[in-house]
Amino acid sequence: MKIIAFSDIHGNASALIDLIPYIERADKAIFLGDGIQSLEMLPPSCVKKIIAVRGNNDFFAPLPLELTIELGGVKFFLTHGNKYGVKSELDTILAETKERGCDACLFGHTHTFFDGEVDGVRLINVGAVCNKKPEFVKIEIANRKIIKVSQEKL
Repeated sequence: MKIIAFSDIHGNASALIDLIPYIERADKAIFLGDGIQSLEMLPPSCVKKIIAVRGNNDFFAPLPLELTIELGGVKFFLTHGNKYGVKSELDTILAETKERGCDACLFGHTHTFFDGEVDGVRLINVGAVCNKKPEFVKIEIANRKIIKVSQEKL
């Protein structure tokens, strides 16, 4: 299974348009908040692949703040990250991910890519589409495990 995950569009429409071929080639796309209204620009073939949560700047979006989902046999906790203080530490988001019984957590908010395993849990900050060099992550899953995470720049 191939997944792309992205966050923090903050009005960078051209980068979002550049993401379309990646979304089309993925089995699923995960949006982790801040710029949900921009997703309206995407073709329906992309929109139907997207699982999304609301960010701290998506004030009135009718989306959940967080989700727990299973893809390819891997249980993910999805959140923007602001509620868990990810700009200063990862202990709180790690504890919440473990409490939910998840294998991995995908988040954004800091605009900085991070991929690491802490206490048996994979924590992945997908970076930001709004960065000077827009970024997102590709995740490959096989045999119920994350086998590859790669930071991609547009």
